[in-house]
This record gives sequence, C-alpha cells and structure tokens, in this order.
Amino acid sequence: MKMPIFTSTLVSLLFGLASPNSQASPEPFATENQNIIPLCSAAIAYRYRDEVNLPGKPDKYKHCALSCVMTLYCGPIGSFEVGALKELYDALGFGTPDVEDIKADIRGIKSGLKIGLFGERARCYQACSALFP
Repeated sequence: MKMPIFTSTLVSLLFGLASPNSQASPEPFATENQNIIPLCSAAIAYRYRDEVNLPGKPDKYKHCALSCVMTLYCGPIGSFEVGALKELYDALGFGTPDVEDIKADIRGIKSGLKIGLFGERARCYQACSALFP
C-alpha cells in the first residue's frame, strides 16, 4: 500500500514543526528556518518516486536513490526524516518495516553529500546501482 501524498506531506511537515529551529551555521545545508526542510524532501520524494521505481531494481536501491535525490535538493536532514517517517508508517501497519531500508537511506544520503547540492540525479542512480545491483 502506498502512502498518500497528503498523509506523507502532513506527517513530514508536522515532524519538521516539532523539531527545534536552529540558527544559521557554517554547515553546507544550514538554514535559518528548518521547518521547510521535511516539506521540501516530501515534495522531492513525491516528484521522483516513479523515476527510482524501476522494474528489476531491489527495494534498497529505491531507498538509496530517493534519499540521495532528496539530499541533492533539500539536504540530509529532511531526507533522513522522510525515510525514518516512512519506516514508522510501515511499522504502524501500512507496510513492511525494515531496518535495512534505513541503512539504505543513509547510504543514499552519504552519496548525495558526496555528489553535492544540486548535483545530477543520474549520479545518484549510478551510485545506488553500484551499492544495490
């Protein structure tokens, strides 16, 4: 069962509102308003979900690739939050929770950080294909 976009966006937004705001710092993805990050990541996840859902690719590839793309556009924080919320959603009975999915998300985030902000999505797909053939 797929998570409806309204539900995923709402959960992501609420989760972001529950996290404390932080002031700008020298980190590359820092922002004065951290509340928008989960919403950005949820929107990117929705936009590119079909692009990573390739026939024959394992589920871990999909987690890795989508986390990488979210990191390119929105940074690692929102990417991790959306991935963790997806697993929480699954744990509540709407899917099949798997700790390995979170590990794949983290590998995708690391790949996205290596590629850099606004890098090419194709590089995410190549990196995750190498990690999860």
